[in-house]
Amino acid sequence: MKHITLVKSLALGLALSALGLAGITKAQTMQNDATHLDAKQRSIAEVAALTAKGDLEKLSPALATGLDAGLTINELKEVLVQMYAYTGFPRSLNGLQTLITVTENRRQSGIADKIGKDATPLPADLDRDKYGAETRARLTGKPPAPVTSGPQAFAPIIDTFLKEHLFADIFARDILGMQSREIATVAALCALGGVDPQLRAHLGACMNVGTTRAQIEDLIATIEPAIGKPSAANARRLLNDISPKAATIFPPGDKGSPNFFTGNVAVRPLTKADGVNKYSVGNVVFSPSARTNWHTHPDGQILLAIAGRGCYQERGKPVRWLGAGDVVNIPAGVEHWHGAAPGSEFTHIALSNEYQNSAVTWMKPVTDEEYKTATSKK
Repeated sequence: MKHITLVKSLALGLALSALGLAGITKAQTMQNDATHLDAKQRSIAEVAALTAKGDLEKLSPALATGLDAGLTINELKEVLVQMYAYTGFPRSLNGLQTLITVTENRRQSGIADKIGKDATPLPADLDRDKYGAETRARLTGKPPAPVTSGPQAFAPIIDTFLKEHLFADIFARDILGMQSREIATVAALCALGGVDPQLRAHLGACMNVGTTRAQIEDLIATIEPAIGKPSAANARRLLNDISPKAATIFPPGDKGSPNFFTGNVAVRPLTKADGVNKYSVGNVVFSPSARTNWHTHPDGQILLAIAGRGCYQERGKPVRWLGAGDVVNIPAGVEHWHGAAPGSEFTHIALSNEYQNSAVTWMKPVTDEEYKTATSKK
């Protein structure tokens, strides 16, 4: 159990959250921008979209831009290899041939691009069915469960291919992280068109692995020149269907510390406790499935749900589901956590009372198993 005391320092400015978050420097804020993709992520999205479109003329400079942004040759190879699972072998092979040409031209021009690491071999005894089911569960934010309806029940072999090949053989390759893979997948599906059910699912999955709604908006804006305005508008419509845009009264905050949060959480301190008011106020935005650690407040806290769908749970009690307009009055010393529901962003205002200059006592993270168990009971 770790006690965190709020530090009242003008030099840190907005570095304290209503939840007792430790300070974040300007450099850290830039690295942890919760509203925009970084240069590498934008390049992954653009390369995936152009590969899906089959636009090799524009793909060449996009690949060069990705290399200039710091992506390795093997990372770009991995994006293009993954594309075969979503766009077919012809698009994937054409993309790889384009990368060969781009890297050779750059080599002849004296540019030494970094090759990067290769994938770690998978264990010979890997249970691909189990691994794939667990990967899919992480993407969907739901516990693994047998498929009982739809195309995968109608043709069970496709479910086997999805689990054992796509979500095991491909997703287990450690050249790219799961967030990068989902950024590539969303971009490709946006470009393909006619795949709204799959795009809707992967928009949710992209958020479930740590991408914020604002970052997905940035993704769509990045690839809009490649996919066209109608396709971009369709992607925004689907995004709003699964995650209604959070209230924008307050600007986005800094990314919450992984010491206190799981997933992407943006924290905007609004006011600090002072000699008159003994409470701090903050605006907190959780990406889907993101949540706080277990924690307590020495003098209580009030949560005002603003947008999206969230959850609150006290130790030993069922989860309480939250929507816009709900209010949670948290007693002093009660161990609890709160965050977003699977597949939905969630925003709340937190009013935290201070006692002897402390507003929160942080505890252990809410494990994936604890979260799945709590949120599976609706």
